[in-house]
Amino acid sequence: MDIFDLCKAGKSAEVLELLKCSDNCKIDQVDDEGYTSLIWACAKSMKEVALELLKYPNECKIDQVNKYGNTALTLACYKGMREVALELLKHPEMCNMGNVNKSSNTALILACSNGMEDIVLELLKYPDKCKINQVALSGNTALILACLNGMEDIALELLKHPDECKTDQIGYKGCTALIFACLNSMEKVVLELLKYPDKCKIDQVTNKGITALICACSNNMEKVAFELLKYPDECKIDQVTSKGTTALLFACSNNMEKVALEVLKHPDKCKINQVAPCGNTALILAYINNMTYVVNIIASNIDIIEAIQLSQIQKELLGIYFDKKINELPNKEEIQLRQKELNDMTDKIKTISKEGVCAVCFGETNNNTVFIKCKHILNICDECICVTNKKCPVCLIATDIITGCFAI
Repeated sequence: MDIFDLCKAGKSAEVLELLKCSDNCKIDQVDDEGYTSLIWACAKSMKEVALELLKYPNECKIDQVNKYGNTALTLACYKGMREVALELLKHPEMCNMGNVNKSSNTALILACSNGMEDIVLELLKYPDKCKINQVALSGNTALILACLNGMEDIALELLKHPDECKTDQIGYKGCTALIFACLNSMEKVVLELLKYPDKCKIDQVTNKGITALICACSNNMEKVAFELLKYPDECKIDQVTSKGTTALLFACSNNMEKVALEVLKHPDKCKINQVAPCGNTALILAYINNMTYVVNIIASNIDIIEAIQLSQIQKELLGIYFDKKINELPNKEEIQLRQKELNDMTDKIKTISKEGVCAVCFGETNNNTVFIKCKHILNICDECICVTNKKCPVCLIATDIITGCFAI
């Protein structure tokens, strides 16, 4: 068998032995489908063979394209063969770096897909050749893939060419570069993208109902969330994910008080009464995190609050707000007074595991004791133990009762 057939068969050891023993090996053969020994070596992930063939760049037909539109470079990037790709890029005029294969992929897209930062940076030395603006059949671009893979430096490098890198492209599962950058907490990239608010699809919603704002709140990216909220109509404050979460819920969960207050400037949009999968609402999460201003503002929306199906303990906890019907943000003295009332309520809750006192209704109990995963040990009466919906009445967090109800 000659070099070509051995490469096609994937016999790396035999190829290397033949190349060592003979100075007259024919390595420039091209078959009817456009394959060369070098292309087969890359397609078969034979790194050592490809590097050996590249010692003869003029003979091994670096620029050859097969019937699928692939070159040695695109295959090296697809297979993650860094050393081979770098060796090929030592011949920028020959390696056909702007070639587009049948899947509309380029070496740049494939290198970004495989997280090959060194290869991408080398390709970007030739922005006019490597086709920064190419869109694959999947809808992905080099920028989207860089953001998907958390390659912050690469994304920033691509964004030096904002007109070419298609910041508005919608790719994998409805995601954009902006959404992936928020998902991966790439703050510098997000802020760079937001320099082009008309082009980066602030309003995009993924297949799972996720927006850039929801991602920013989920990842506690306060600065990014504020930037997005400069565009309240575009950033979809009212969006609910497929799991039932919202930007407001995440902001309250992550104790992002300033962001939550900004979101609450749009009470008709922010889904105040949305219930998270664990059963918590923005109101409950704000209370747990001691976000007094947020609690006051949510509680001031009496009509909305009454629409929430609160447990008995939550109603008791918030009774002070129902009674006073706050219509505007209270002053500092009022805040301090309310905080004292909340603290008193908290102290009451923390002591309700006394013998004979139900932790939910504060009524009498026959010492049914439950041990909960959140480490609170409570007395709950027979009636309330069926309606607590697996939420700890102390911390209001959904959890499982480990040992069930038993007397001690």
